[in-house]
Amino acid sequence: MTLPYFQVDTRNEHLKTLARRHSSLWDEFNDKLILSWIYHDHGLEGVVLQPHELMDALSEKSVPDNSSQMLYLDIHNLQKAITLIEEYVKGKKLDDRVNKSFVQALYQQLTHRVRGVPDGNGLRQEDGRYGAYYHKCCPHEEVEAKLRKLLTMYNQLSETDQHPMVHAAQFHFAFMKAMPFGRFSGRIVRLLTNLLLMRYDYPPAIVHTVERARYYEALAQDDERLLLNLLSESINSTVEGGLQFLQQGIAERRRKREARKARKLQRESTQSNTSTSSRSTSSRSSSSKTKGRKREAAKKNTPKKLNSPTAKSTSRKSNQSQKTS
Repeated sequence: MTLPYFQVDTRNEHLKTLARRHSSLWDEFNDKLILSWIYHDHGLEGVVLQPHELMDALSEKSVPDNSSQMLYLDIHNLQKAITLIEEYVKGKKLDDRVNKSFVQALYQQLTHRVRGVPDGNGLRQEDGRYGAYYHKCCPHEEVEAKLRKLLTMYNQLSETDQHPMVHAAQFHFAFMKAMPFGRFSGRIVRLLTNLLLMRYDYPPAIVHTVERARYYEALAQDDERLLLNLLSESINSTVEGGLQFLQQGIAERRRKREARKARKLQRESTQSNTSTSSRSTSSRSSSSKTKGRKREAAKKNTPKKLNSPTAKSTSRKSNQSQKTS
């Protein structure tokens, strides 16, 4: 039986080929992808962002009022955390291990200057319901040991033949059952899940806001199968979006090249016609001048007519003499 994540692989290979050939278009798509990541991650946490809020926060414009200050800070912190993920992917090898210090760095970035965050490492110190998450979590006394096991599990993929999507879904599911942090456990696990996928040349799994209920339902199950389906669909959505963006960009660039080529040919044709016309005019002018010179020369060489009376009399006598002869 073909598992759903295998259906993404072929399309993703095609996407990677196009991305390598058209790196500038791929960079442009990634910029848009980061905006989508931030928007939908907030949506999963129950925060619906307005486009101007997202753009203003990322452009670091001055905050219009105190009510927006924490929202802008939250957006900015997530963007910085995503940058940490991207830098890690670029600077590390597959067999490099993700350790607790890196996870802690993500937590510190997400909570930077956020009010109400207790001092310390952020690990959960009590039991109960956390935000919109309603699934059952392990007791808080087990959190630290669970986190160590989770990181061991996270780093085992390079040692197995397990598909990265399966491994990502299993880790994501287990992390949320542990709920290690008192705040931002969901955001941290989504960052770590996408880090794992990106290290294996998959685009990030961006679960869209409209799938929020389905996402929480998947986390409340007894295993990760529903979550695996959701993640694979999310990755496929990004792959197809990337392919469409690149193909449209390539077609647009080709159209512009052909338009430039047509304009160049038109200019060359116009210049050629102008040159031909100029040469033709010059040739006609030269021919006219030549004819004029010939006529002038002919006039100079032709004897003038004799019009005087003496000349006429002499001419008549000559004619009569010739007749008498």
